[in-house]
Amino acid sequence: MIWIMKAHMTYRKTSYNDINTVTDLLCVLYEMPHDEVFEENEQLFIDTNQTFFLVFDEKKAVGVSHGSLRREYVNGTNDDLKG
Repeated sequence: MIWIMKAHMTYRKTSYNDINTVTDLLCVLYEMPHDEVFEENEQLFIDTNQTFFLVFDEKKAVGVSHGSLRREYVNGTNDDLKG
């Protein structure tokens, strides 16, 4: 496999206006129907403990990352807040 690095990649945190872009990328990743992913993303986008980041190659979105803050027990942790 050959990896090509491009210097013009940019990253940014999403807003609700990006929900369709995020959904499209996640549908490709998880091979799930758009409606199912969109419905879940609607809930995630209004949850202040959730966020998404997009990666752009010039103006085209090419990647997505989902982050969340969790307060429930997670195996191997001692405090109540984790990412």
